[in-house]
Amino acid sequence: MQISIDNALKIWEPENEDHESTTSNTNQRERELEAWKWHIVCQGKMTSGAHDMGIPKWAVPNVKAIWDAKRNRLGK
Repeated sequence: MQISIDNALKIWEPENEDHESTTSNTNQRERELEAWKWHIVCQGKMTSGAHDMGIPKWAVPNVKAIWDAKRNRLGK
C-alpha cells in the first residue's frame, strides 16, 4: 500500500521545482484540486482494500499524513 502512495506522490508532488515555477497560479490551483481528489480516492481504496485483506482500520495508512510529510520534505 505504501508503495502505491509513494508512486502517486511522485506524479502529484514532483521533486523538480522547475516544473512548478513555469506554471501559472491558476494551473497550480487546478493541479492541487486534482491532487486533492486523488487523495480522497486513494484513501477510499486503502480503507476498502484493508477491509478485504482483514487489516484493522488503525493499521491503514493515512494518505493525507503521508502526502503532507512528503510536501514538508520538499519544502512546500
